[in-house]
Amino acid sequence: MNSHAQHEQLCREAGIKPGYGVEMYFAPPKTRSKFHLGVYAMNEEGYRNLSKIVTQSYIDSYQFPTVHWDVLRKHNAGLAILSGCSDSLLSCTLLGGKSLGDKRDEYTEDNYRAFKRRALRFQDVFEDRFFLEVQRFPGLPRTCILNPAYERLSKDTGIPLLATADIHYPYPEQNEIQKVL
Repeated sequence: MNSHAQHEQLCREAGIKPGYGVEMYFAPPKTRSKFHLGVYAMNEEGYRNLSKIVTQSYIDSYQFPTVHWDVLRKHNAGLAILSGCSDSLLSCTLLGGKSLGDKRDEYTEDNYRAFKRRALRFQDVFEDRFFLEVQRFPGLPRTCILNPAYERLSKDTGIPLLATADIHYPYPEQNEIQKVL
């Protein structure tokens, strides 16, 4: 969020309506494994709530700023939530990883039911402002399993799909540091 003011200024100069959001860490309190979650402001109230959540994440966390479920639920008005990348809570619920066991190349129906329960919990709070994030990485086996699973989940629950490209830089040649990290 540190760059939001500069982002707004440059967008206005270019005649573009700015959008504000963050990919944040999401986890239960005092948990070392943190999951990714996309949180975006839809309006001014959402931006205020996004600011409250980010501020609270710095207060609550002992290592990296992390949002906890109770804070996210309390300040949800005006926010849109994306389920996150392959390191999200939802993805790891289905295919393991982080604190949810070893990463898997397949899932069982029990894994799918747990995945669906978690998604419905988000939908219960965020209603039509919760989206299942699918990404365009055909060379990554995990994504090739997740995307069809999200499609199935969308059909089963009515939660809409949102396609992203996990873009961090405007031009491909600017991503050298991302490759290193």
